[in-house]
Amino acid sequence: MIKHFTLTLLLLFSSPSFSQGEPENGTIEITNVWSRPTGGRTMSAVLYLALTNKMTGADKLIAIDTPIAEIAEMHSTVHSNNIVLMRAVDFITLEPGVRFEFKTGGHHIMLMKLHQPLALGARFPVTLTFENAGKITVYSTIRKRAPSQ
Repeated sequence: MIKHFTLTLLLLFSSPSFSQGEPENGTIEITNVWSRPTGGRTMSAVLYLALTNKMTGADKLIAIDTPIAEIAEMHSTVHSNNIVLMRAVDFITLEPGVRFEFKTGGHHIMLMKLHQPLALGARFPVTLTFENAGKITVYSTIRKRAPSQ
């Protein structure tokens, strides 16, 4: 049991994505990862974050996964005839050197069929899959409002 606990601590604290929100290969910078708390029987939540492509070529965010929800989908927000609609998107293209934000009122990540409520101050892992950069795991903090830039 001590070996398992020690290995878990070693993996958690040696991972750059745990402490800095950046991948080991430094190709995609992921910052400001957060979600709002949910209450009671709420079965969905929203995840926000910012991505900066540090590569010389474009990349695509093609999938998102987290153990706290059965479904994680990227959505765009569309305003049409005084109606706000959310539409699922299959991927997000990240041009070199450009920052892309999943933020309130714009693109966001829907977490559906939550396995548990999201409690203020808690954290959970999120794995983002990129076409070129591969899989990168970061941690979302549950807070009332966006972190300061």
